[in-house]
Amino acid sequence: MSFKICVLFMLLTVPFISQAEKVILEADGKEGPLMDGLNFHHEKWTFENGVMVGEQTKEKSHLATIRGKCDFNEVRLSWKMKFLSEKKRFLFVTWAKGSRGHAMDFNLNPASGEFRIIRPADRKNNIKGATLAKGKASLSEDGWFDVVMEYSGSKMKLTINGATIEGEDPAFAKEMEYFYLNGGFKYMVKDLKLVSLKKD
Repeated sequence: MSFKICVLFMLLTVPFISQAEKVILEADGKEGPLMDGLNFHHEKWTFENGVMVGEQTKEKSHLATIRGKCDFNEVRLSWKMKFLSEKKRFLFVTWAKGSRGHAMDFNLNPASGEFRIIRPADRKNNIKGATLAKGKASLSEDGWFDVVMEYSGSKMKLTINGATIEGEDPAFAKEMEYFYLNGGFKYMVKDLKLVSLKKD
């Protein structure tokens, strides 16, 4: 009887096990070093009190940046961030494989919660930049932004603190290789996770 129960349990649980998320990159922020495929790309970064803290060293320097290198298609990328300085801004960027230019962006105004999905200009292919969708996230009492971005083919679905927008453009249908989280002037990041949405 116990053997039958064991077999039944296995048959019921295998589908759920097979559907477990395939994590590509992950950084909870508690301690270093970062796993292969992630790096602190620009400016000063430290691990403090269970989070990653990025800070611009000069006002006119590059934004504090985390870079991820991976096969970036059919994925869900999520993270939490909080801005610590009076001057605050955020820009998310991807680069297509073999390119050194923006391929698919979104920006966030942390002071107002307004955010936009953007098609960057592409001079080589005579494509003008454009805002594809706009949204406004609610500002949480603790100051944290909960970001979830899904990308598949030519579509980006973006949710920030529960507010969702979607943008689609043929220019997004590229084989992406890098993504960048760019923040200033000082901000915290934690619970960064990139998950594959590809079906086996």
